[in-house]
Amino acid sequence: MSEPEPFGEVECYDDDWDYVPTPEPSDPDTAELVAIYRYIKAHPKEWEQRLFAARSEHGCRTAYCLAGHAVVRAGYKLVWEPRFTPMDGWYDSSWFVADTDTYGQNLQIAHVARKVLGLNPTDADKLFCATNTLDDLRRIITEVTGTDPEEEAT
Repeated sequence: MSEPEPFGEVECYDDDWDYVPTPEPSDPDTAELVAIYRYIKAHPKEWEQRLFAARSEHGCRTAYCLAGHAVVRAGYKLVWEPRFTPMDGWYDSSWFVADTDTYGQNLQIAHVARKVLGLNPTDADKLFCATNTLDDLRRIITEVTGTDPEEEAT
């Protein structure tokens, strides 16, 4: 089989009609990804990978997934909404930042975090996955940036 030929935003493979999207390149903010990973590791009670952002009853405790940490650290304010069913003590959650798009719709945390961290959609999906463990985050950050967040900079 010959090398794929570029075709717009997809790569076309000869006659077999097997189209594979060409991912946009990531330009990850390695320092920020490492800083977030280290913060999460040092403050595990402030990390909840299953929700972008979560608050306990009366707002006395707040936690974020990796994407949530990224947007809050970048200075974005979140739009909080009550959860219909509290989950593990979390009563409020957020999917959106207070900033809006040209249509007046609040921006999704995942989209803002992707831009803040310089990630393409594929890398963002890997990092923001709700089932990621801390070991998964370390592995994915290392794959995406080429830097192991556990190692000290030389």
